[in-house]
Amino acid sequence: METTTAGYMDKAQKIEAATGEAENRRIEGRVTGIHPKGFIWIQGSDDVPYFGHISQITNGVQLTDIRMEDRCTFIPGKTDKGPAALSIKFDFDIEE
Repeated sequence: METTTAGYMDKAQKIEAATGEAENRRIEGRVTGIHPKGFIWIQGSDDVPYFGHISQITNGVQLTDIRMEDRCTFIPGKTDKGPAALSIKFDFDIEE
């Protein structure tokens, strides 16, 4: 059975919204994996590996802009699939 990415991250957002005060819980991380279908893996500063998706990036960065070891901040969340990176912000902005 295949789960869609949109459904997975929607579920993560719903779980995160229920906790409140999310912005105060942002942590740092670095990219440890990139998949061409929009998936990224981030090692959090709390030593937890997080799953992320391009749809969660908030500062205009595209998948083709991301490199291994790039630094970011994000809100740690949890889903039934495991730890998820929500509201991801990379340490660089893309000029339009």
